[in-house]
Amino acid sequence: MPPSQVYLFVSAGRFSSWEDVSACLHVRYDEDGDRIPSPFMLENFGPMCIEARYGVTPLPGLEILQGFSWFAQWRSLVEYQGQLDAAICVFPPNTLFTPGNTRLTYLGCLEFEAQG
Repeated sequence: MPPSQVYLFVSAGRFSSWEDVSACLHVRYDEDGDRIPSPFMLENFGPMCIEARYGVTPLPGLEILQGFSWFAQWRSLVEYQGQLDAAICVFPPNTLFTPGNTRLTYLGCLEFEAQG
C-alpha cells in the first residue's frame, strides 16, 4: 500500500472565528458563476477530506492536532513548538498547487502509512 499524505497548516492569531476558518477553505463563485479558488488552490476538491480546528484559546501545537485523522501515524513528523489556535489538514484526493501561498504556516506534506 502506498503511503498516504497530509498537507498540514497551522496558525496563531490569523482567524477570529470558526466562520473565518471556513471561509478560507471553501471555494466561492463570482457573479458570472466562475469558480474563485480558495487560498489553498485545491485540485480534485474533496471537501470531506479537509479537516480543520479552531479554538479561541491557543493550545500547544501537538495538542490542537490531536483528533485529526491518522494523527497517531504522522504526529512524530510534526516539528512545531508554540501556541496555536487553528490547524487545517488536507488529505487526498485533494491536491495543492501552491501550499506556501496561504497566510498560514505550512508545515509540509507529511507522508505516513494509513492504518485502521
